Amino acid sequence: MRLQNRVGGTRLVPVTDPDISRRLLALARSKGSDYLLPAAKGEVERNATNRIAEQLRVRGHRTINAAALRNRWILDLAERVPAALLLQLADVIDVQVLADQRGQLPTYGIHRAIALMTEG
Repeated sequence: MRLQNRVGGTRLVPVTDPDISRRLLALARSKGSDYLLPAAKGEVERNATNRIAEQLRVRGHRTINAAALRNRWILDLAERVPAALLLQLADVIDVQVLADQRGQLPTYGIHRAIALMTEG
């Protein structure tokens, strides 16, 4: 899937779950060239995640914290992919979230570190 960022660039994001992939492709086909999230003046509203959270609450769901969900995703991703790929997929310029949440990241022993380094 190709996603556009705020500065006019794009990034390719692999979708590996077949069911999610089918749903995203069907949604993209139904929207054509329109944004997936409601847009005004050709841009996604700055508080679009707040509007989604409001709609979820109206339907009886708990409040979500989009920033916390993204940070959790980045932390989980950091355990599985090289740093360069993490930057590309998350479309970030630094890994400050990893530094801020270092206590939530695994600590690798020397044998695991050697194994990981020799795998690549």
